[in-house]
Amino acid sequence: MQSLNSGRAPSTVRVKREQSRRLATQALYKHHFDPVSAEAVIREFRGALGYDECDKLYFMQLVRGAIREAEGIDAHIKPLLDRAFESLDPIERALLRIGTFELLFLPGVPARVVIDQGVRLAKQFGATGSHTYVNAVLDQIAHQARQAEFTGTSEACHTSSS
Repeated sequence: MQSLNSGRAPSTVRVKREQSRRLATQALYKHHFDPVSAEAVIREFRGALGYDECDKLYFMQLVRGAIREAEGIDAHIKPLLDRAFESLDPIERALLRIGTFELLFLPGVPARVVIDQGVRLAKQFGATGSHTYVNAVLDQIAHQARQAEFTGTSEACHTSSS
């Protein structure tokens, strides 16, 4: 028999992860203009509005991973762009790095969730129309990195969303 809380837990996890992505986007945006260590960025955001409501470990994993793996992540992003990587808006760059990090290094998070979250945050923080661009790039990376999720041959598409 399912407990009353079990129906709420995934929703709570999802909301906390959404908040983690939101804060990680802001952290990478700040890092763009002040490239300090990941640990320094994380320390600064510990007091940020919304930090208490996020999945703190996930936030730290996103920030550390996106900064540590930036060179490899950017190598996946750059061939898919229609402009120079350096000309990307800092918010688009942050969202693409976070989404690509999740797609490449966090296989437990469904690709469709990663893309959806990137699009939502682009609508919230990005320039007009940036959500379309973020969607297109993350979708291509997802199809390259997680092909099995899109062909229906993986159990991964049957996991709960994060």
